[in-house]
Amino acid sequence: MEVVKWKILINTQFDIRWKTAVKGVISGVTFGIFSPNRLGEFVGRVLALSPERRLQGTLLSFVNGLAQTLATFSFGVVGMVYFVQYFGSQVFGGLATLVIQLTIFSSLILAVMLYFRVDLLSNFLKRFSILKKYQNYFDVFEALPASILHKIYHLSLLRFITFIVQYILVFYLILDDPEWMAIIGASVLTLFSTTLVPFLPIPDILLRETIALSYFDLFNFDLYIVSIAVFSVWIINVALPAFIGAFVLFTYRIFRRWS
Repeated sequence: MEVVKWKILINTQFDIRWKTAVKGVISGVTFGIFSPNRLGEFVGRVLALSPERRLQGTLLSFVNGLAQTLATFSFGVVGMVYFVQYFGSQVFGGLATLVIQLTIFSSLILAVMLYFRVDLLSNFLKRFSILKKYQNYFDVFEALPASILHKIYHLSLLRFITFIVQYILVFYLILDDPEWMAIIGASVLTLFSTTLVPFLPIPDILLRETIALSYFDLFNFDLYIVSIAVFSVWIINVALPAFIGAFVLFTYRIFRRWS
């Protein structure tokens, strides 16, 4: 799904082969594993492109990341509302809980509005004289039709759902009588929270394990089981693709020259 998203975005500016899209996404995971919240993924992606197209690729990678963050935020808001409903009424009272939930939903509406007006970024960036020589590249934001933004957002939602399904499958295999709503809620909040704290200098797996343990502990889960589940999903989605991507990187000219 990530490859499909990447190719759709790139094809709004120029055509690339599926092979190039796959190499970019896989090598991006390798770069991302060494950066907070995998923010460095765009480096691997643009290395798969020709040098004159890498700046456009970087800007489109930003849009892709924005869509995935919005998808995570969308589910995260639902998780937060459930979390507040589950615990908040005892702590804050009914009225305060409702106000908190409405505030959370309002933030989602604002985030969706900003995403679908990503074209405003072009005018904003063109105001800076220091970026004058790059102004033509900023038109990539204006060139993205609403239909493409919708498609990328929906694919991002589907990609997030696959993460939750993976958590469900892992817990199904290792627990006898799982509490599904608690598993789904805690899993959503784990992914949501790791997105909210992207700049901590902590390896992704340690951050995810720590946050997951804190949420699942509230629902009285066996934290040893939770650690196994979180680590298994991380291996599938991050570690294994990053390992493959390390070999892909050596197919790029810049790395062949060093070796």
